Amino acid sequence: MSEIEGSSLIMKFNLTVKKKFFLVKFLRLILKLSWDEMLVLFFPSRQSFQMMLRTRFPSSSVKHIRQLTAVSLRYASADSTAPAVQLTASQKQRREEFLRQEADREAAVDISQLSDAEQLIRECHAAAVARFHFTYDDPATEFRVMTRYRHYLRGSCCGNACRHCIYAHENVMDAEVKARRHFNSAFWVDLPAASEEPGG
Repeated sequence: MSEIEGSSLIMKFNLTVKKKFFLVKFLRLILKLSWDEMLVLFFPSRQSFQMMLRTRFPSSSVKHIRQLTAVSLRYASADSTAPAVQLTASQKQRREEFLRQEADREAAVDISQLSDAEQLIRECHAAAVARFHFTYDDPATEFRVMTRYRHYLRGSCCGNACRHCIYAHENVMDAEVKARRHFNSAFWVDLPAASEEPGG
């Protein structure tokens, strides 16, 4: 695909330059797409984007593909008109350190352990973290969930057995809650309830 053809496709998608930047950043971070693959998103229909996702993730369910499409478009169309925040040298340093730690955490994720629903949660979280957001909306419940970036800034475990705790739940006092939580290599989840014995 030539540069002229690529530019023509981008112009078809009605996004500001800043919104396109966030969209491309999201896709490169989460989906690791090539330039040609990213251009698919700039076609005017969702169907073309979903077709690309099916090719990229052939084992994913139709529901997962639709949810990921919605997440991508939501971040692409998010309000980007707010003025850029001026960071202090200390804040910049903390962000850089967080990103170094985050890269190590992401490198340790075993995708094979994650269900489609868990992969979608990971993608939503990563998209929020890429923009240094404190929270994101859970794709299933729409509840607000704190990101690892917020936990990092807090500096210690809050004791609530949070999904993205980076402190190994060290301050969770309830032994039953702590035993119920399992780290799936990306974030904390509840273990499946043990089935009762027949007649028990």
